[in-house]
Amino acid sequence: MATAMPPMGSDRRPWAFKRVYSVVALTLVVLGGVLYIVHRAATPPTPVKYLSALVRRGDLSEVFSATGEVVPTQTDTVTTRPSSHLQQLMVHAGETVSQGQTVARLTDPTLVSELAAAHATVVANQAQVAIDSSSATQNGRQAQLAQLVDSLQLAQASLARTEDHGQVAAPVAGTVSLSVSAGDVVSAGQSVGTVGGHTLTALVAGTVGSVAVANGQQVAMGTMLFRLTSPTLTQAVLSDDSQIAGLKSQIDKLTVQQQGASATLVQARAQLQQSQQAYLSAQQAVKALTITAPYDGVVTTLNPLTPGGKLLTISSATKVVTVSVPQTQIDQVHPGQSVRITLPALPATVLHGTVQNVASIGLYSNGVSTFPVTVTVPGRSAIRYGMSAQVNITVRTIHNALLVPLAALHSGGSRTTVEVVSGTGRHRVPVHILLENMTLAAVSSHHLSSGDRVITAVLGAPSGKLHLKAKGRALHRGRGGRKAKKAR
Repeated sequence: MATAMPPMGSDRRPWAFKRVYSVVALTLVVLGGVLYIVHRAATPPTPVKYLSALVRRGDLSEVFSATGEVVPTQTDTVTTRPSSHLQQLMVHAGETVSQGQTVARLTDPTLVSELAAAHATVVANQAQVAIDSSSATQNGRQAQLAQLVDSLQLAQASLARTEDHGQVAAPVAGTVSLSVSAGDVVSAGQSVGTVGGHTLTALVAGTVGSVAVANGQQVAMGTMLFRLTSPTLTQAVLSDDSQIAGLKSQIDKLTVQQQGASATLVQARAQLQQSQQAYLSAQQAVKALTITAPYDGVVTTLNPLTPGGKLLTISSATKVVTVSVPQTQIDQVHPGQSVRITLPALPATVLHGTVQNVASIGLYSNGVSTFPVTVTVPGRSAIRYGMSAQVNITVRTIHNALLVPLAALHSGGSRTTVEVVSGTGRHRVPVHILLENMTLAAVSSHHLSSGDRVITAVLGAPSGKLHLKAKGRALHRGRGGRKAKKAR
């Protein structure tokens, strides 16, 4: 079987055309490149645009900020005894008071009685010391004892007279006709009735107690009709009782001495010292019945209706706020340091307080140690207890440093530079960061001066967009593990 063969030379023609096409395409590419190079050479390059900032000299401070509660420096609560009664109240809740101002007066018969008894004991012990110190004979001791007995009798007679003043008895036998009843208040010399035609008068002012007889009743002379009670009589009876008790105590001591059981002089002096201390305490307790403000302040609580409890509370006018300072900054905080204080409740108010106290013992929590720092808040009536206050303490200041924006800083490894604009172009110079805040850095450099301009942002030519360089705190925080500090 015969096979058909193609004509000779027919397979060379397609390859020839392909070579022609390739040469033409290469020629066009070369011509395009030449034209682009010529065009670029004839067209000037687009200038690079940038933003810059002026380097200046100034101060930069590191400021610690924290928030705390405004509280009074001192708070005193006045608590009364169950036997005390409010006699006079001179203030109201929320009132401002001055140091030494009388705010209330109390009465307490029990305290007054204790004072009289303490005084009588002092007198008795003084006499005992005098007796034990004396070289007098037994007759002298007996004379002393007789004198005490006389004094006791006089005191007992005085007590009887005092008690008689409060008693209304029938001066004669006869029919009783009283014009008063239990609970009535009478004055001294007031007619209170008749007995057998004789007028009855009250010897002292007081309140009629229970009446022992009925009108129209026949009574014998001296029959008790009723008694009068008053604080004055009660006070006098308590005083006489205390004096009698003291005299009896002294007489008992002298009697024991006469029987051979006398105390030594040292013991007598010790007892005198104890009694004098007790007397002083009783005096202070009675004096405390007049309540005065311990310092300038405000009456924050008042409860006058409950005897034997908390009567009132006075908080000092001086206010403080306590904040916790980290251990890394506590060495830069000291008493007397000036503090800037702002209050959210008073946004227009800026105060200048003072560091009052820096705690010597810190508080450890969650791996962090802090130290309480107490700051005084200047007194103003608009500032109330319980308000929150922001405290700003300047812990460090770099003076007369070169100040540049954080956006101008370039960091690479352990090196930091800025790009300076000059008449010959741009060049980078190394800088050392001394302190930084959220926008500025205080730096030092031998190649940077005040008045230089540093680049903070560049306008890229290909895209025509402004590329702001991400510099600042985040960049420097990672370098060498150093934490950026908040500064202003």
